[in-house]
Amino acid sequence: MRFRSPGPLVVTIVLSSGIAGCGEVERKPPAPDPPKKACEAFGFDKATTYKLCPVMPTACTASSPYASAGGDFDGDGFVDLLVANYTSNDVSVFHGTAEGKLNVDQARVTVGTGPVSITTGDFNGDGLADAALANNLSDDVTILFGGPVITKVGSYNVGKSPTWVATADFNGDKNLDLVVATGEGTTIDVLLGTGQGTFPNKATFDASGAPVAVAVGDFDGNGKSDVAVVTQGNNVAVLLGTGDGKFVEPPKTYTVGQDPYGVVIGDFNHDGKPDLATTNGGSDDVSVLIGTGDGTFGGAITYGVGQDPKSIAAGDLNCDGLSDLAVANYQTNTVSVLLGGGTPFQPAVTYDAGNGARSVVIADFDGDDLGDMAVTNAGVNTVSVLLNTSE
Repeated sequence: MRFRSPGPLVVTIVLSSGIAGCGEVERKPPAPDPPKKACEAFGFDKATTYKLCPVMPTACTASSPYASAGGDFDGDGFVDLLVANYTSNDVSVFHGTAEGKLNVDQARVTVGTGPVSITTGDFNGDGLADAALANNLSDDVTILFGGPVITKVGSYNVGKSPTWVATADFNGDKNLDLVVATGEGTTIDVLLGTGQGTFPNKATFDASGAPVAVAVGDFDGNGKSDVAVVTQGNNVAVLLGTGDGKFVEPPKTYTVGQDPYGVVIGDFNHDGKPDLATTNGGSDDVSVLIGTGDGTFGGAITYGVGQDPKSIAAGDLNCDGLSDLAVANYQTNTVSVLLGGGTPFQPAVTYDAGNGARSVVIADFDGDDLGDMAVTNAGVNTVSVLLNTSE
């Protein structure tokens, strides 16, 4: 499936870690830390808006920011932001500062055609964040290395019309691999990493539906990476990893809302087990599936958000140690925040972003140990940063 606006976006992935145990020993997840007292005053500053290009005498041609991801790409200790621009086929690089401001001081990096998703990780072992982008129109994945200047180092062919990319170690060699949702067909691709930033070997697996988005975690607590795949049939498929780069087939599927776009993993009910949440653009809501810890999930719990929700991110936004959710609402130009501590979430609180809010990232941009939000606005080619003012 080829994507036109609106289309799928990157999400922030919360990985659940574990250590493989002996086959005959039942392995239980560690007890979660008790919840902390939430901030007495919770909220965000009015959004600060950034354009996609450095200040230059010529006009900025970056357009249609579809996806974003945060990380320390230059090693200065501050969170930077990468933004994938679908129409101009490039990435805008925002370098973070101690005050939470973003500097657009690097020329945009050309990638494949129609980038729609970004994932980050240290692919070459140098201690800096690197990035992989899924390019919907050129049927490949582009690899960028972090450093003082972000550089493109290669690309790898994948299945038709890739829509999403995520990263984890799927074969137990301590090197990060990639998993890609391919929008045409009913499969996902796994590209095994070498630890040097290359991904020469690809394998394909059944997703029980046309994939839209993927997220990675350890759903059954065996220390092996599993994959959740949102599909066009209003389902999410769960593929349990075997630890050798393969998965148990066929995957088990669960029903979510209408036209799901994004998926994120986190411990939403504070029981030490990973849960799932999807955004559903056709029903204007979020579906939450509580994990049992054995690789299965309960039925969907629904929460209303803004109109046409796209990207979803998980993180602690009100300093109570619980996972909260942030959702970018494309048609209402807002971001919805669902605070944890309800059943498992409280009703959404809405904040203004920009026209065509598509992708949201949760990260600590100003170094105060509070989760801030960055939202890409496809309608006006900008990024909105909302700094957390909770105390």
